[in-house]
Order: sequence, then structure tokens, then C-alpha cells
Amino acid sequence: MNAEFTKFDSTTEWVSGNVGELRFEAKLSDVSVNYGINGGRISKLIIFDDSLRKRMKSLYKSMIIHWDKSWDIKPTKRTAEVYESVVKLLEASPKRFK
Repeated sequence: MNAEFTKFDSTTEWVSGNVGELRFEAKLSDVSVNYGINGGRISKLIIFDDSLRKRMKSLYKSMIIHWDKSWDIKPTKRTAEVYESVVKLLEASPKRFK
């Protein structure tokens, strides 16, 4: 499963993208942070089902993974491939700020 960016620019630390039928939003630093996932660059990560978000009118109810300096919704065996694909893309992405 491949994740791809839909927004990745130098005006904000927030990036977004798609992974299969799901979407993700992340706060991505140029350097590793103590509170990042596995001590890496990702300090916030939401992976969600956008069609469910639109139907239910709730981002929270559509989340399948949520990290905000610690786990709120951990990846499961069913969502591990999606999670790993997104983290791989984010951690390998180029730096944006000088």
C-alpha cells in the first residue's frame, strides 16, 4: 500500500495525503522530536476514512489511527499496513524549513 502527499509545502508543518481509500493529516518537523512517533519527526498523525467523516460529520468518529504526542488510537493488526506506509513516507520526506 502506497501513501502519497496531497499537501506538502513550506508554509506550515502540517501535511496531508492519501493512503488507499483513507486520508491522513500529520504535523511533521524537519528534525526528530522527543514526543514524535518512535522519537521521529511526526508529532501528530491522524489517519481517517474521509467518506465516513463526511457521512457522520465527525472527524473523531472516522479516525482509525491517532497520535498526538502519545497514542489515542493505536494501529491494530488490520490497520498496521496503512500506518507503516504513512510513517515511511513521512519519515523519508525532504526537509522544508531552513
